[in-house]
Amino acid sequence: MIFGALPLWLAWNFEPIPLIAVALPAIAYAWAISPAGLRWYGRETPVQAKYPRYFYAGIAALALALFSPLDILGMHFLLTAHMIQHVFFSVIGPPLLLLGIPGWMVEPFFRGERMRRVGRFLTHPFVAFGLYNLNMWVWHVPFLLDATPSSGVIAATELLDYALLLGALLVAGFLILPRFLRAGNSMVSLAASVLVFAGIIALTVVGSLSVANWPVSSQPHNPVHTVMNLMFIGTAILYWCPILNPAPQLPRITPVFGMLYMFISTQPMMALGALIVFSGQPLYSIYAGAPSIWGFTPLGDQQLAGLIMWLIMDIPLIVTITILFFRWMASQERAQRESEALAHPEDDLIWQTPKQAPEHASSHARGTE
Repeated sequence: MIFGALPLWLAWNFEPIPLIAVALPAIAYAWAISPAGLRWYGRETPVQAKYPRYFYAGIAALALALFSPLDILGMHFLLTAHMIQHVFFSVIGPPLLLLGIPGWMVEPFFRGERMRRVGRFLTHPFVAFGLYNLNMWVWHVPFLLDATPSSGVIAATELLDYALLLGALLVAGFLILPRFLRAGNSMVSLAASVLVFAGIIALTVVGSLSVANWPVSSQPHNPVHTVMNLMFIGTAILYWCPILNPAPQLPRITPVFGMLYMFISTQPMMALGALIVFSGQPLYSIYAGAPSIWGFTPLGDQQLAGLIMWLIMDIPLIVTITILFFRWMASQERAQRESEALAHPEDDLIWQTPKQAPEHASSHARGTE
């Protein structure tokens, strides 16, 4: 399949706004777990290996959905590709990000009372659930998903892209690299940081200047599409916070309520997926008028997309319910053992060492004689 002058596997979308939105957290996290970051946090031990693995797996999932050919397919050609993006945005990337953030990393941001109130409000189960599902339903209203910005809005977005590119250059050149020099890092670390920033800037430039290589009908600087994707990711992070929130100041819900929370969460997506599947005609003109790809008809593409939302997006939620169930069972078992040990302290005799047990038995025998 050829898109303009590029084959499908080369049709990657490196627009500056989403690229910087993904790169900044990745860079900030890398600094936080570095020796300089650990000193700033006042920590002496390095971060456990599982945290970076989870976090960068989440970053990779979001990057795959935002920058790979999947984004171009989902933006202009296939509703199915759009729904696959949702899987990465909603139920793969965000929980991995939260699993990868240790509590000490975000604890300083919630020391103030005002920030704690805002955090507790946004991560309250009813608020997070409502924002996530409202955002999901609103963006699938046909006139919003089909929305095409004016040429002036697109030109303004391009200007913002270039402004962000210049800002990245200024930050890299005047703030971050001098900090590496003052921190006394080795030349290898400095060279690695320079290469990282050079790579990010190069990808940004490629994304900004490769408009001629896109399909004629595509609009790479579509702010509606960019805002939609970022809102999907942001509300999904809030949605997972009641269960996976890493901040110590923000409470998590119990496993029992977590199971109920996850189960109820499957219903709005199932309902929306069913509406899309059983619609007798194409709902979105952007896909109905798109060129046919891989034999998909507009209605067949829409039905497959609805099935992905209806069934596939629920699989991680069901897995989470299962994990919460076993955690709840384990906690109940521990609580029962502790209560039985307190209520019947004489039962501790069964845990005596092999040497003690015979002595007790022999003394008991002598007493009975």
